[in-house]
Amino acid sequence: MPPLVTSGLSFILIQHLKAALFTNNDLFASPPLSN
Repeated sequence: MPPLVTSGLSFILIQHLKAALFTNNDLFASPPLSN
């Protein structure tokens, strides 16, 4: 894989991880509506 594609994928992965952390924090901060 070209380095540019690898760095792009890692950047997207990091963004998804950040978003997951933020959504988890929101779920913990507010009462769970589902699950």
